[in-house]
Amino acid sequence: MVVKGRFSKRARKQESPHLKSPTDQISKIASLQKLPQRDEALRILHDIAIQVAPLMREHGFKVGLLCEFNPRSPNLLGLNVNHGSKVCIRLRPANNLNTFMPMGELVGTMLHELTHNRFGPHDAAFYGFLDKLRTRFEEIQVRGALETTGYVGFNNVLGGSFRSNASVNVNSARLKKLAIAGYKSERRKLGGEPNGNSGKSMRELIAEATERRLKDSKWCGEETENAPEDDELVIIDITEEGEFEKEESDKIKKTEKDEPKRKRVKSQPEIEIVDLTSD
Repeated sequence: MVVKGRFSKRARKQESPHLKSPTDQISKIASLQKLPQRDEALRILHDIAIQVAPLMREHGFKVGLLCEFNPRSPNLLGLNVNHGSKVCIRLRPANNLNTFMPMGELVGTMLHELTHNRFGPHDAAFYGFLDKLRTRFEEIQVRGALETTGYVGFNNVLGGSFRSNASVNVNSARLKKLAIAGYKSERRKLGGEPNGNSGKSMRELIAEATERRLKDSKWCGEETENAPEDDELVIIDITEEGEFEKEESDKIKKTEKDEPKRKRVKSQPEIEIVDLTSD
């Protein structure tokens, strides 16, 4: 469910040469600082971004922050704040935070939350658009992003690697395992049945939409309190320029230079922000 919310102050960014932006449609990604394997969580978020990049470009979708979250409710899988300002995805099973969910489930959740960029309530328009996104995603997976869309990301192919170290082979292998058969088998868990409305009465369609809405309300978040605060996240800046952060940094430096004797107020815990676009 798309909800309204506010965000805490941005923190200073740090530079890292290890990751490159998979898409210009998502500004930042972030994993939870307190959970184990947070670097792997960041890589998975990059994988998700790569998978949905062609769809996001086709529909003009933008996401400010794609982040991991770990809400109290074990059934809550996704959250969309302010129509894409922040999209939260549960990456790990609630009963085992040392493992990660299958990529097909994560992409399914992401497609659902992206639909909330355009539609708020779980109504017929929402599900109709979501089914189109799923169908299009499957076409891209089967035929390849270059053949079907002409879109080539920073990694040349959809689902390509974005690291130059030994983990490249591991990540590529994981992405290649995202077979269409496996994705289709997971669709029922992710808030919708495959298209099969042909010949059904209006009453049947309404009943099905109601059932889907009730199911989705259990795992698609409606409360901003479920979204993690910035100081709980390891945030990676994947914008092309990072203009906002540069301006903020320049302002801080100027203030410190002009007013060196001003008493400094204790700030919130710093967030680890990494610039992915430096050479």
